[in-house]
Amino acid sequence: MKKNTAPILLIKTVTLFFILAAALLLLPAQQLYAKTAPLIKAVEVSGNRRVDSSTILGYINVKATDAYNPTSLHDDLKAIYNTGLFIDVEIDKKDTADGVVITFIVSEKPVIKSIIIIGNKDLSDDVITKEMTLKSNQLLSVEEMAKNIKIIQKVYSDKGYYVADISYEIKELDESEVEVVFIINENEEVRVKNINFIGNDVFSDDELKKMIDSSEGTLFTSWDQSGTFKEEVYRNDQLKLVNYYKSHGYLKVEVKASNVNLSPDKRSIYLTFVINEGKLYRVGSIQVTGQDLLFEKDELLKEISLKTGDIYNASQIYNDIIRLTGKYANLGYAYANVYPITSEDKNTQRIDLSIDINKNELVYINKINITGNKSTRDKVIRRELKIAEGDLYSKDKILKSRQRIFYLGYFAEVNFMPKKTGPASMDIEINVSERSTGSLNMGAGYSSNDKAMAFATLSKGNFLGLSQTIKLEAQFSSKRQIYNASFTEPWLFGVPLSFGVNVYNSRKRYTDYLKKSTGGAVRFGYPLFEEVRGYIRYKNEIVDVTDVEEDASTYIKEQEGLTRTSSMEFTLSRDTRDNRFDPITGSLSTATLEYAGGPLSGDNYYTKCQLNSSKYFNVWKDHTVMTHGRISYAHGNEGRELPIYERYYLGGINSLRGFDYASIGPKDIETGDVIGGDKELLINIEYLFPLIKEANLKFVTFYDLGNAFGEGDPIGLTKLRQSVGYGIRWISPMGPLRLEWGYNIDPEEDEEKSQWEFTIGTFF
Repeated sequence: MKKNTAPILLIKTVTLFFILAAALLLLPAQQLYAKTAPLIKAVEVSGNRRVDSSTILGYINVKATDAYNPTSLHDDLKAIYNTGLFIDVEIDKKDTADGVVITFIVSEKPVIKSIIIIGNKDLSDDVITKEMTLKSNQLLSVEEMAKNIKIIQKVYSDKGYYVADISYEIKELDESEVEVVFIINENEEVRVKNINFIGNDVFSDDELKKMIDSSEGTLFTSWDQSGTFKEEVYRNDQLKLVNYYKSHGYLKVEVKASNVNLSPDKRSIYLTFVINEGKLYRVGSIQVTGQDLLFEKDELLKEISLKTGDIYNASQIYNDIIRLTGKYANLGYAYANVYPITSEDKNTQRIDLSIDINKNELVYINKINITGNKSTRDKVIRRELKIAEGDLYSKDKILKSRQRIFYLGYFAEVNFMPKKTGPASMDIEINVSERSTGSLNMGAGYSSNDKAMAFATLSKGNFLGLSQTIKLEAQFSSKRQIYNASFTEPWLFGVPLSFGVNVYNSRKRYTDYLKKSTGGAVRFGYPLFEEVRGYIRYKNEIVDVTDVEEDASTYIKEQEGLTRTSSMEFTLSRDTRDNRFDPITGSLSTATLEYAGGPLSGDNYYTKCQLNSSKYFNVWKDHTVMTHGRISYAHGNEGRELPIYERYYLGGINSLRGFDYASIGPKDIETGDVIGGDKELLINIEYLFPLIKEANLKFVTFYDLGNAFGEGDPIGLTKLRQSVGYGIRWISPMGPLRLEWGYNIDPEEDEEKSQWEFTIGTFF
């Protein structure tokens, strides 16, 4: 029987058809299109004003003579748009007899001509724009606008305006320029109304509040910024609480900064911390391990402040590790590794502690590079260093060197950055940020002593970058005129021998006479020990006591006329203050002996000696207690009287506040004039804390006591006059400014009970 092959043939035919169709579909579209697509005659750009056509064409891959391909053109369009220079990009296709003309039509982003801020009442434009990344002459960018909205919101939230609303408008000035207007609705400042703690049994709410930076608002919120809410501070407080618990033995503590609730009126915030305290851990065994220990184990164990049975304190152990590392670093082992290894016993809640020490190799200093000193000569910085290239590394010497450089007063920042160059060597880069050392200050004011006053000071520290100081000053008031010029060279002939010279002319009106002085002094100083310097000064001064009142005491009248003083002064000074202008810790103590006349000639023969000391205690954060004491004695030599202007008087803002200037001291029996004493004792106690830290504005409260005593009258503590008071201190661009009110605790018949005093000058 003959087979019917028709169905088979049909199947084969259909199969072949589909195979051919699939093959055609799989061919590259561009290859098929190339056979029929027209050629591109030209590629052009239009609509651009600021951006060159050649710049735009540089982003385009399609060229003349290429086959027209919409896919390639779309890729080029995306490339142009992605430059960020254009709001919109379009493609225009024009068919001609010779081919296709392709034109990329661009719409350029406008330039921001100006940025305007409106609605800001409590924050100035400068405070806001300082943080913004958007600037004039930039291209307008929606993304950049949104970014700066967030920046402005953060500026406001950092200042306590947690719900400030920020929006913007864009005003077209012409086709290529716009004006951006940020519209601010500050709303009310949001203050922390209450801070809550949940789960704390060991520590009270009040104790925990002292450990964090977030604080509740007070009556003085507008002054001290208390209660200002900052999101990052709140989150960081969570870590502070954890560290506080761990420093008291609660190693498993968990703290969650869980809730920030805004009051309905959007003016107050309520913060909540949820605490799981865990169990208390104590210290078990303590040992020191390691190879090649440089010290006896007992000596190293003495550096560990914790003892067996003590409450485990993570912070204390960290400080012990730093101390042990420094002990090795001072011997040159800069890369010594000190690791605490702990083992927990959950049953006894004990932590066994093992300190493992690996000293590694001795490290030598290779190079010392100084950067950032645009004006200051390298030698001015290098001569303050306690280290040198080739020396063994010493941590203490590094710290001391940094302190000495910073103490020059020429730099806002001083950073030592060690850079490891090998297992036994390092480079040290000293980066400094210079501050302005020149100033021209002119002003007028009112002093409780001098009344209306004016002053002008021209000074230049670090003159020519050589650390020299030149100063010219003049002061004028109804009672005083002073002209002074001085020059100081701290390193004479390349050694730490300071040299200074000054000349002056002054007139000062006292109650019963006028004193005119003209003179000069030459001084030298040299470091005797690390923190002790010795000074020698020679002074030659002509004084004219004139215009003596008719009812002045006989003693004052006998002083009338011209006299010359030729004296030598010897001083020992020890200075450990952390800051010369605004100390928080440390002390300044001086012992001075002045001898006039005799072999030095002159008309005035006397000896004066004085002990003067100020001590600063950092009691809490930036809060400082200052104690100051001064005791002085003077004696006329070879039967000569002590000049009245060399005697001791107290009273006024620089000694006993609350009393008239120079009103405290022995008086003439007949006239009641204050004629001063040959001895004095002064004690000042102050408590200072910042009102506005950024402005260097501080509040001070004080207690003063002291007196001056005449010949034959011993210093008696029961005879000391006393006052209390308060005031503000401001380290202003014109110099230290003081406004203080003193209250006389036990006023005499002719004395005021209190008075305000103002001055521009140095502090104690």
